[in-house]
Amino acid sequence: MDVKAVTFDLDGTLYPEYRILLPSLRVFARHARLIYYYSRVRREIRSINPIIDYRSKQAELVASYLGQDVARVADRIDRVIYGEWLNAIGAMRPFRGLREIIARLRAAGFRTAVLSDLPLMKKLDYLGMKHLWDYASTSEETGYLKPHPAPFERMLNALGVKPHETIYIGNNYEYDVIGAHRMGMKTGYFSSRRVRDSKADYTFTRYPQLRDFLTSLLTRS
Repeated sequence: MDVKAVTFDLDGTLYPEYRILLPSLRVFARHARLIYYYSRVRREIRSINPIIDYRSKQAELVASYLGQDVARVADRIDRVIYGEWLNAIGAMRPFRGLREIIARLRAAGFRTAVLSDLPLMKKLDYLGMKHLWDYASTSEETGYLKPHPAPFERMLNALGVKPHETIYIGNNYEYDVIGAHRMGMKTGYFSSRRVRDSKADYTFTRYPQLRDFLTSLLTRS
């Protein structure tokens, strides 16, 4: 396998999501309607093309469901989603040994990247993984969410690699696997959920399988 770049989704891929469940629920309970419509809009907005200003469009759509002023809703999203929630999940930890494996991959000459649909720098800081990447970005910065090609294109250009030289590993089949597959990238699907006729090149149902796969790349380099 001719891989020059090993790239990842973040949530549920670099750490088990159950570790942030309780603090997340506490925040979501206080802002139930906002969170509900924010999540609904995040699904709908993936099919909108083109988007001139992502954050403005997101706030506009959420405001239309809530029947509230767009500016007020934009402020609430910033305070609750990008502020209060991110501050609440500071106890998150990565899968055991994953930091060390990614550091070894990078030292061996692999390009490394993390691409998430949500702001990620504070999360990477919590995980102690901020220093491990040649590229780390949220897809929002391109104005689109995965599986739109723009976030993947930006990542590939920043890494200076071709799609077939890159593997992207994520836990969401539709957004991570299909999005990367359409770009011509190799894909790893990290989930206990089964997908019939999966297009993933590799499937990992448990973290030890992913760990062993990443370690095996070091022996091929």
